[in-house]
Amino acid sequence: GRSRQLDVLSRLVPRWRPVVLVGDLNSEPDALRRHPQLLESGLRLQEQVPATFPSWRPRRRLDHVLVSPGVRVHELVALQAAHSDHLPLAVELGIPLRQDRRA
Repeated sequence: GRSRQLDVLSRLVPRWRPVVLVGDLNSEPDALRRHPQLLESGLRLQEQVPATFPSWRPRRRLDHVLVSPGVRVHELVALQAAHSDHLPLAVELGIPLRQDRRA
């Protein structure tokens, strides 16, 4: 089921404008980096992914920020929070100015 969900997300990625996908993907980074549809979508995962699960003793990296080419991740950190079983992510991005006139 997880692989099919990633396939659907990958098909939704437009190739002509910046995209940022953030969320709990319930997958470790290596699994995402090997997923064929994600690779074809052009989305890329950060090299350093913080552990976010479980929030009381984070050991697993299940929450991610994937970006399209041209989008730069300047900083990605997990924040401390007591209201969820996952730690939230904070990300600072550089997004290019839109050059294409398509909506």
